[in-house]
Amino acid sequence: MREIEIYDLRSTVWPKLIVWDFDLTLLSIHSWGAGIRAEDVASRTLSDDVADIDFFRHFVDRAQEQGIAVAIASFGQYEVIQAYMDRIIGRGVFNRENISTPSHFGTNDGCIMRGGKVPMLRVRKTLIPKRLLFTAVAH
Repeated sequence: MREIEIYDLRSTVWPKLIVWDFDLTLLSIHSWGAGIRAEDVASRTLSDDVADIDFFRHFVDRAQEQGIAVAIASFGQYEVIQAYMDRIIGRGVFNRENISTPSHFGTNDGCIMRGGKVPMLRVRKTLIPKRLLFTAVAH
């Protein structure tokens, strides 16, 4: 039987940056695969599209309260991600500075980049030192 480890959160070293994947992680759907366009997002039902909207909103709020930066790294389309994030969190929290997609690197969005998401995670070197938390769902 495996023992449960108990952590004292007061002494835990928190990450400086939390990065989420977008399609099939933040969203319960694959926006790129479904062909969703930025202009479609306004009429989408967020509770159907977002995996756990209340948890995500709370998580982002708490991260920011703790001084932890938030970001998204996705192979999806920047404009679609931005439209969703503006509806989910509100304008100003997520923007081109912290939404990293292939077009950020001179490639077309919707394409897998050489090196995968590693170049996306390096885009904000000042925030990434040793404490990065990247969340994605393995398929």
